Amino acid sequence: MLAKEARDTGVEGEDHSTETNAGTSPLRRWTLRILPAVIALGASIWWISGAGVLAVLRGCRIGPMVLGVMLQAGAAMVAGLRWRAVLVSVRASPLRARRAAMVLSLRAQAAVVLAPGGIGVDVLRGFEAGYGQAMLGRLTKVAILERLAGAGVLTVIAVASSLLFLSPRWGGILVVCLAALFIIILLIPGSFRPILGWTTVNQLLALGGLASGIAATGVHAPAAALVSIAAVAAFATMLPVSFNGYGVRELALAMLAPGLGLNAKVLAASGLVASTILLAGLMIAALGARMIPTGEEKAGHE
Repeated sequence: MLAKEARDTGVEGEDHSTETNAGTSPLRRWTLRILPAVIALGASIWWISGAGVLAVLRGCRIGPMVLGVMLQAGAAMVAGLRWRAVLVSVRASPLRARRAAMVLSLRAQAAVVLAPGGIGVDVLRGFEAGYGQAMLGRLTKVAILERLAGAGVLTVIAVASSLLFLSPRWGGILVVCLAALFIIILLIPGSFRPILGWTTVNQLLALGGLASGIAATGVHAPAAALVSIAAVAAFATMLPVSFNGYGVRELALAMLAPGLGLNAKVLAASGLVASTILLAGLMIAALGARMIPTGEEKAGHE
């Protein structure tokens, strides 16, 4: 009898060991696949930026960097207003209040590192808003419309910003182009007006945050030049060949630097440091936003 129980215990132990190996094997294979890519990405960033990353990090100024984080957080909250405007256009129900949409959007930024392209943000935001599988089709449409609006507005801003690299005297033309963009948005009828309007504000806040972060690292350039650099670099990150823009953004900054008389390696290192600190600050703000009430808690309890 004791021998039978020992055999049974041995079989159960073998089964448990097999299940454990089966569970860890995919994780090990995934790690072996992703690790070389991470090493290659890190090596390329280090080569682009040189060994000046630590020097740039030591020279960071707190004030402009905090301003950059605040602008990035503001951009995330404005993205919530755009999300709500798109939900209105697809007749989603229930529709969250503006305050709730802003808070939920900021909270969802904590998932920005989980999936590229903002997919993690879309999933977490929809989940916390209480939308179930019945809304999956409409939420997918909402995500696509948000991406198209964001890409379109960022493309216009990046193209207009590239004028500054052709000639510094074209800064006035850049301002006129951005003003024309606002006027066109105001003249657009229907539900697309608030979508494009909030998208434009979102992009300008995000670009302002990146520009402020780069300025905090010691890059001395006019504000218009910094925003132009940030716009073109952000446009480059739309290419689906990076994770959160790392590598592509630094390469774009290195290529843009000579046009403004800046050192390529220093600007790439500044972009790497600024974007990393801004990302960390945004995630802290997202976690802190969980202590901010959405204004709908009482209605939910009732």
